[in-house]
Amino acid sequence: MNIKHLAVAAVIGFSAVASQAAIKNVTFTNGSSITFGEKITKLGNSWTFDSFTFKVNDNSPILFSFFADPAKKNTGTINSLKLTLLNGKSKVGDTQTFNSSTGSFLFSGDTFASNKNYKFRIDGLSTDFRGDLNYTVAAVPEPETYALMGMGLVGLLAARRRKMKATK
Repeated sequence: MNIKHLAVAAVIGFSAVASQAAIKNVTFTNGSSITFGEKITKLGNSWTFDSFTFKVNDNSPILFSFFADPAKKNTGTINSLKLTLLNGKSKVGDTQTFNSSTGSFLFSGDTFASNKNYKFRIDGLSTDFRGDLNYTVAAVPEPETYALMGMGLVGLLAARRRKMKATK
């Protein structure tokens, strides 16, 4: 019986890994996020790749953050990274430039129209960097969401307090 459980767990684990590799389209709502890594193995100075395609349902601001993870010590550095938001092949807003191997930028919620497909184009300039460029795209919750959650917690605490007083 334990072997059956182990086999089922292995199948579930493998299917979860396979589904992560197949992600192409993501829809963001308030508070959701996804993290990816791109392996950079090309020797030379410049490289380009596009992120997955995504939509924003509720005008949430989108935070793009990244960090470089070299394969080994002394395997080059990232000198600059340019981040461009694309809607199809059209550029949306200004290109953001970072002169380090880590950074982030917050795109306001009114940048994104609902039911449109977006992706990031990432252009790097490096001195023979080899390793992973890890990036996270996250829908940042609006302050109203935090206020609503806080009011719900206060309500739960008040209900518990009343229940505790009633049982004494």
